[in-house]
Amino acid sequence: MRIRNIKNNEERALAARWATEGSSPQAVERAVHFWTEVLPREPGYEPERQRVVEVEGRMVSHLCVVDREMQVGLATLRMGGIGTLITAPEHRGQGYGQALMKDTLAYLTAQGFDLSCLDSTFDFYQRFGYAAVMPRRQVRFEVKETLALDPLLAVRPLSAQEVPVLERLYERCWRGRVGALVRDGATWQWQLRNARDVVVAIDDGNQVRGYAVYGDQADQVWEAGAADTDAVAALLSHLARRAQQAGLDNFYVNLPADFAFVRLARALCSLEILEHVRPSAGWQARLLNVASVFAKLEPEFSVRLARSTQASWRGSLRLESEIGGVTLQVDRTGVRVDNRFQTQVVCYLPQTRLVQLLFGYLTVAEAAAAPGSQVPYKALPILAALFPPVVAYIAGLDWF
Repeated sequence: MRIRNIKNNEERALAARWATEGSSPQAVERAVHFWTEVLPREPGYEPERQRVVEVEGRMVSHLCVVDREMQVGLATLRMGGIGTLITAPEHRGQGYGQALMKDTLAYLTAQGFDLSCLDSTFDFYQRFGYAAVMPRRQVRFEVKETLALDPLLAVRPLSAQEVPVLERLYERCWRGRVGALVRDGATWQWQLRNARDVVVAIDDGNQVRGYAVYGDQADQVWEAGAADTDAVAALLSHLARRAQQAGLDNFYVNLPADFAFVRLARALCSLEILEHVRPSAGWQARLLNVASVFAKLEPEFSVRLARSTQASWRGSLRLESEIGGVTLQVDRTGVRVDNRFQTQVVCYLPQTRLVQLLFGYLTVAEAAAAPGSQVPYKALPILAALFPPVVAYIAGLDWF
């Protein structure tokens, strides 16, 4: 057995067929097209990001590394996503997937990634240190009620020259949200090649005020963003007509409840907030380099502290985990990592709890009470200021 980079489109097509086992011929054809024609054209793509296990000259297992920048407030972390870990049906249960995961985590660490994320319905990844950090969130709209909206804006398909406008809208809507990925123009162009349909809400001057990206099913909207209530109303009305034409009573938008689009929609119609939580499934993450992560978080920690009831706190505390630790020094200039300081305030948190704090999935009290954690009572207030509960989310076009 050896682990290597993927070689050619023949191997990409084979992995695509493994990943769509049991699907319709159309779904298999779409997957093969994406893997052989679209994926290799992703900005920054390198063959070493598709890693495979070879046995007796044949590929038997595969995964894809996604190299993106992830936001945590003011900080930007290098995120190594794990996508499509799949083993040939006749070779499953022989440990090839585990071997590939161990090798890939070593690769990500050596390449300087800060953390790793993945989306899975299985608990397989917990053995590699991954923990749940982001539930799946959706908003359900009733077609009948949404059709009653009287929009002031028109909706039409996106034109190629309007992509920069979407880039600015995305930046406006998602800036600073924990979990959101950074997108530049090249990434937008690449993502839209694989999107089924993208529509935009426009005003009388033909200016784009909002957008929506359809999913594979008529009742699914991968992503949406809008500058104001008029744009939200126009897009919802258009989405409702599309769902009605498919004979559906409801449609779903993949957005969290606190997102601007959803908050504006509350003034227009009733809606239902859905959150799908499984302790060992959904979006999961693990830290790879504690020192690097916390160094990059210094500006964000300083802002969080200044906005909290602990703004006058001064001192230092040590955060330890099984994969490393840092000493945080707090003074009038803010929060910084400085391991030269000795402190008597030492907190131990398993890496799984530390990454859940980073994503706001757990409160500090919950993390401190978890098995394996050792957090002094006097450290709780300052930790709560640095790690407030937040709603982390990855926008739909960035799912992998």
